[in-house]
Amino acid sequence: MLQVREVRTDRILGTIELTAEGDVEASSEELRGMFEQTMISRGLTVSETYDWYTGWSNGYVEFVPVR
Repeated sequence: MLQVREVRTDRILGTIELTAEGDVEASSEELRGMFEQTMISRGLTVSETYDWYTGWSNGYVEFVPVR
């Protein structure tokens, strides 16, 4: 599971999870849409997109893996 956090405040904005079946579950439609747009624009699979976001940050938000 990835927690999406605001960098400045460390506030959790939502989560993205890759299921055992290889699907993605997002805590909001906004996160799901962002995930799907990245997948489409980069030509990635669901798993590749999840890996791409793992540890990613734009300086405002970060995607932090949690176990």
